[in-house]
Amino acid sequence: MRMAGRRFSVGRESEEGESMSTADNKALVRRFWEGLVGTGDSALADELLAPGYIVHYAGNPPMDRDGFLQFLGALRTAFPDVAVTVEDLLAE
Repeated sequence: MRMAGRRFSVGRESEEGESMSTADNKALVRRFWEGLVGTGDSALADELLAPGYIVHYAGNPPMDRDGFLQFLGALRTAFPDVAVTVEDLLAE
């Protein structure tokens, strides 16, 4: 699955309140797409999605964390062989 033309912003702070490095942010985005979305490993949701997570997809109402996980489950049921590969990440 290629998300050409889309930009995603991720910025987090460590537990100590320090900004995460560019490499850390890239690793986080890669785990979201390849780990959570690509494999459907919902155990990663607790680690990657904040309790107040909201996603906005054009033409659809916003989804909270549970709604997104239901959507992801339906997507993976409809397309069980879906593969997600992150080819490029720009964070600099």
